[in-house]
Amino acid sequence: MSTPSFAGVELDRKPVSSTARMSSLVGGETRLLRRNKLMLFNAFVMPILPFLLLIPMRLNDKLDQEQTMLFVSISLALILLFVIYYNVLSAAVARRDELVLKRLRTGEASDKEILTCLALPSMAIGVILFVAMTLVAWLVLGQAPPINPVLLAVSVLGGSLLFVLLALVTTTFTKSSEAAQITSLPIVLVSMLGVGFASVDWMPEWAQLATRFTPMSPVSELFRLGWGGEMYDGTVVGFIDSFVGSWQPLAILVGWIVLAAGCALTYFRWEPRG
Repeated sequence: MSTPSFAGVELDRKPVSSTARMSSLVGGETRLLRRNKLMLFNAFVMPILPFLLLIPMRLNDKLDQEQTMLFVSISLALILLFVIYYNVLSAAVARRDELVLKRLRTGEASDKEILTCLALPSMAIGVILFVAMTLVAWLVLGQAPPINPVLLAVSVLGGSLLFVLLALVTTTFTKSSEAAQITSLPIVLVSMLGVGFASVDWMPEWAQLATRFTPMSPVSELFRLGWGGEMYDGTVVGFIDSFVGSWQPLAILVGWIVLAAGCALTYFRWEPRG
């Protein structure tokens, strides 16, 4: 490839590395996120609301470990839904409608780099909030330390990836960032059914079984299994047996990730409909 020249003078153009491109894209996306008050509210206020309810219970010594675990599970679900899913959905639709995504594709950045950088700020905030939430539950609220940090990490990182992909899928039928408040509701409502094991006791048995296959259910199962060794049927197991008992929720989570990735690759639109 010949070197670009101007007026007979050759110009040296050094290729930009993938790391430099992604750093620049993530920096720009982070600045845009800081300017959006609604997205910041979703990121920092919604996930901590359940913990605010625990403070008076803790002060009155009416807080047991099962209640704490349920509230922590709910907080994790809120992080995945409002910090990651909704924020990535809104950002992707806004960048698409402003033709930002279309212009980025004409540059050196690949499609994977563009979408990864779009999601990284929200994912980073989500992981930071989860770590802070875990430390508060353990050191302040008196929750026992996790028995299997590996499954705990798998639930958080796998759940984050899944809800990023679901956000990209949802953009296909979301016409504007304002419409995201409506189009995100089905995923939010269905996902909340799979947050806690005790939250679906009012359902018939067949419906309770169906909730195990909702997007949030395998994340919640792996989370509770990794923290307290609690199986879906209520059995408590140790470190080794927690790996054995994780195969079913892990298989469901992987299935959701593969399905969402396939739909995102097939139907994601880089520019508004003509």
